Amino acid sequence: MIERPTAEALRHVPLLSGLTPAELAEVAGLAELKTLETQLPLFREGDAGDALVFVLSGSAQVVKKDPAGKHQVLSVVSAPAVLGEMAVLEAGGKRSASAIAVGAVTLAVIAGPALRSRMSSGNVAALKIAHGLARILARRLGEVNARLVQVLQSGKAEAGVAEAQQALGQDTAS
Repeated sequence: MIERPTAEALRHVPLLSGLTPAELAEVAGLAELKTLETQLPLFREGDAGDALVFVLSGSAQVVKKDPAGKHQVLSVVSAPAVLGEMAVLEAGGKRSASAIAVGAVTLAVIAGPALRSRMSSGNVAALKIAHGLARILARRLGEVNARLVQVLQSGKAEAGVAEAQQALGQDTAS
């Protein structure tokens, strides 16, 4: 038998704060409650993005492999939080990172096909979730753009110093 989260448990997730009690109950009916122990993966980078994950208790580390294959910590999220928002919006999407339980975590997991189907049919609760996911992704894109500008500026500054040194006939290797 599938264990379901309560609407009350989901009410604390910021993404779901705009849902009515009836909409929360509907979302709770779609979700499966899961508990994972320390160091177990919530999902792995490259896996099918087949579910949206709400962290109801505990924390998870979000990690991504760098080109050398080493895991880089992108963030640590603590309940209440949402994970898997990038991959779940697109059928056939892949997980862009892994999430690993820092300690014991309780999750509410909504299957991507069920959520996408409801979005496509105009279900109000699903559309509110999609709107919230779009806001999260837009905020993160803004943060990434700001970081990219910083990286580009630092690269330009280093390139500018090297050009100045070359113009002065100095060895840039020293």
